[in-house]
Amino acid sequence: LEALKNNEIDYARVETNNTVLGADFQVRKEDEPRVVMLFFNFAAQKLNGKPNPLLQKSVREAVKLSIDNNNVIKVASVSGKKANQFITKSIVGYNSKIQDNIKDTTKAIGLLKDANATDLEFDIHTTADREEVARAISSELAASGIKTNVKIAETFGSLIKDLFAGKAATFLAGPAANDGGEYIDGVFRTDADSNLLSYSNSKVDAAIENINKSFVPKERKKLLEDLVA
Repeated sequence: LEALKNNEIDYARVETNNTVLGADFQVRKEDEPRVVMLFFNFAAQKLNGKPNPLLQKSVREAVKLSIDNNNVIKVASVSGKKANQFITKSIVGYNSKIQDNIKDTTKAIGLLKDANATDLEFDIHTTADREEVARAISSELAASGIKTNVKIAETFGSLIKDLFAGKAATFLAGPAANDGGEYIDGVFRTDADSNLLSYSNSKVDAAIENINKSFVPKERKKLLEDLVA
């Protein structure tokens, strides 16, 4: 936005409602098949010098239960709607049977206690355009006793280097795709170049291979929905 105001560029895509630019600029709102999420980096085997508790499913569930997505949208003043999965309603693969996440701080605290992770603390890595979202998430997590620090990367490229090096345990990203299979193949397949979270699951890889081989719309849609669930 600053570059736009300074006439350094002619066009900018932003995810904020705070786009008061004056009469010399036009602002157009468009829906986009993009879900911005807090990703967990499976390459980060260590956190604060100890085994990373975020690699435990129950701890990740505690983080999820600590966040009210509607409140994040409100506090960060971003343009968007609450999502309950990484595929949006506008593309093939969306599973309508998945229920919305409801914040439950009490359950989150219990899960952290059972996992011996009551002292959980980690950095949320992001780029400057999503700083307010990261800070809103940080505030939500605090209610469950989860301490976080927001770290702003100079560029997305530098953030990617930290991810593959296992230096960033969590990060904000919003991959976009026009098809659920394209999204899942790029983000979750073990050897995908854009698998920034270093996720690896042989069952998921096999399911992705079946999806990529299916050209029957109804069959492919069912395979995607089953995998998302």
